[in-house]
Amino acid sequence: VSTQSTGNLMIFAKNLKTPINKINKFYSLKNINYSKNYLNLLLLLKNNYQTNNNNNINNNNINNSIQLKMNNNNNNNSIEQSEFVVCYCTCPNDEIAKKISFHLIESKIAACVNIISSIQSIYSWENKIECDNELLLIIKTKKNLTNQVIESIKSKHPYQTPEVIFLPIIAGSIDYLNWITNSTIQSNNNSNNQ
Repeated sequence: VSTQSTGNLMIFAKNLKTPINKINKFYSLKNINYSKNYLNLLLLLKNNYQTNNNNNINNNNINNSIQLKMNNNNNNNSIEQSEFVVCYCTCPNDEIAKKISFHLIESKIAACVNIISSIQSIYSWENKIECDNELLLIIKTKKNLTNQVIESIKSKHPYQTPEVIFLPIIAGSIDYLNWITNSTIQSNNNSNNQ
């Protein structure tokens, strides 16, 4: 969790108006791999809510649940989720989409690419509003390979400015995240970390 995100959540916590039962329900969720920092922020939200609203509730179950999730996250099988990213890239047709997808997988700079057909993109280009039928690539890879993914897409893509954006994977199945690691190359170039 970034410093900016932490600050925003702390500001949010001070003004929290969410009913306490919704917070309790959120804490009771199981099988979600939270980072320790995120759990601490959730605890902060709960505590600020109680302080601001003078609620007298039994916190033992909530706190035990939080501690259990934190302990589970610290075991040897845990993975830092921020290592992994999902990339979105739009393509004009099926041929280009498959060309890019196969290249990413063959180069081992992505573990999997989903091709979503028949999307409509409405955007501004050279002072005109455009509306195009496109395909969307959803690319699963590691954060330290983002620069290689960008360069690879640009080398195969017909657009002057192709869409290549990344979103962090904040949680996921350990087995699936391990599979992403094992299906992609190891990058020794620290400059690829973004």
